[in-house]
Amino acid sequence: MACPTCNDTGLYTDSIGRMGICNCKKQQVEDRIYDGFQKRSNIPKTYWNIAIDSFANLKAYQSGGASALGALQPPKPLSNSDLRIRDTSIEFIEKFVRSPLSVCKIGEAKVYWIWGADNVAGHTTAACLMGKALALLNIRVKYYSAFDLRSKFTNFKDDFDAHEDLLGRDDVLILDQLFDKHGKTDIGQEYVKQSLVAFIEAAMRRNKTLIITSKSELFGLCDELAHIVSVVHPNLESLHLPGSIKSAVFKRN
Repeated sequence: MACPTCNDTGLYTDSIGRMGICNCKKQQVEDRIYDGFQKRSNIPKTYWNIAIDSFANLKAYQSGGASALGALQPPKPLSNSDLRIRDTSIEFIEKFVRSPLSVCKIGEAKVYWIWGADNVAGHTTAACLMGKALALLNIRVKYYSAFDLRSKFTNFKDDFDAHEDLLGRDDVLILDQLFDKHGKTDIGQEYVKQSLVAFIEAAMRRNKTLIITSKSELFGLCDELAHIVSVVHPNLESLHLPGSIKSAVFKRN
């Protein structure tokens, strides 16, 4: 349906004959800018379109697991201690999203380590909400999955420098689902793992902001990744998300 104000011309004339740009045209321009930020950041659209209020209001549960007979058990409420931990982390994430530069100092080495053992703890959603808030301020943010990083670290072309490619243009890097609940990574062979360790160290030296999601806390990383602990710890903001939001999301839909 054509715009009733301008008939899709983008221009309108008011009651005294003055010409102006129609609100529909302004909205189209804003939408293109908004989409441009999303594409530049590489944050998946599924997460880009989630609002912080929707995420913050989701209830988390303990995973039900399976009974001795193999039947799935219904989820249980989080314990009071886990609920307090999760609420504290969500409160920080909300503050970050609503006023990112009051929390995050671009140009200072910092790692936001978002972790929780459950598959659907909300790690990626939280990381992408934080990254989006910065991207909309025209801060250069880039999202990488573990698969993306593996592709970078195994690019052996003579003129390709993985560290420069990853760190040369962007101020904030989202590194998604790097470590499992045992503190290990399946990012690739030993060379790739050591490349990851060296990359994180280089990011701290170059005063980058990293938003890392993991099923393990930083201090739970396995021995072969232990150097990451010493590099990240001085610049760490740990955000623990106990429980799972899977059942809550299905309930809302």
